[in-house]
Amino acid sequence: MKKLTYASVILLSLLFTTISCGDDDTPPKDNIWTGPDMTFTKAANADWTLPENQDRISDSVRFTRQDNRQIYNYQWWQNNFGEDATGDDLEADFWDDVDVPNTKDFTATGGTKGVKWAILDSIGADNPWDENFALYGTLGDPTHFYSFHNVATMITQLNDGQSVVSVPDDFNVENGSSSTNSGTSMTELVGKNLGIWLVEEDIYLSFKFTEWGSGGSGGALSYTRSTPD
Repeated sequence: MKKLTYASVILLSLLFTTISCGDDDTPPKDNIWTGPDMTFTKAANADWTLPENQDRISDSVRFTRQDNRQIYNYQWWQNNFGEDATGDDLEADFWDDVDVPNTKDFTATGGTKGVKWAILDSIGADNPWDENFALYGTLGDPTHFYSFHNVATMITQLNDGQSVVSVPDDFNVENGSSSTNSGTSMTELVGKNLGIWLVEEDIYLSFKFTEWGSGGSGGALSYTRSTPD
C-alpha cells in the first residue's frame, strides 16, 4: 500500500473541510450598521449644496433635500452627471412623470438613487398594521426593500386604514382591489421605523425621520440613523 505524501494529506484535509462546511457555516457579512444612532438636520432654506447640509453616509450616498422637494442622493447625480439634479429632475425621478421637463437622461426609479427603503415594523404607526401587512423588511435581506416613493405611498395608505398586499414596480402598490402611485404624504414618514439599503456597497442601516417640513417651510429635514459598529 502506498503511503500518503504530506501534500496529499493537506489536499484531502482541505477537500474534507470544503465538503463538510455548507452555506450555513459561512460567516455572515458585516454589512448591517448597528452602531449608535446619529442625527442629521438640514435647516429650512439651508443651501443643500454645502457639505454641512449633507449627510455623507458612504462614498456613493450623500443625503440632502432641496427646499420642499423629496430627500435625495446628491452624490449619485454628481457621480453620473458632474452636477446637481434640478428640482424637475427630482420630481420626474420620484413620480415617473414624463411631462416634467427633466434636464438629464436617466431612468426614473422612485427617488434616492442607489438607495432602497423598507418598513421595519409598525411602531409609530397610527394604526396597528401587523394584522394586514406582510411586507416588513429585515436589515441584511433585500426582500421588501422598495423605492422611496413606494414606501411613502405604503405608509400613507396604511395610516389611512387601507391594506397593501404587493409592490409590482417602483411606482405602484396594490391594495387588493387596485393599484395606485398617488396619495403619498411625506409628513407621515415621521416617527416610523425604517431601513435603508445602500445597494452599491450592500450596506443596511436603521433610519427614522424626526422632522419633515412641508408647505412653505423651506424644506426642513431631520432624521436619525444607525452608524458603523
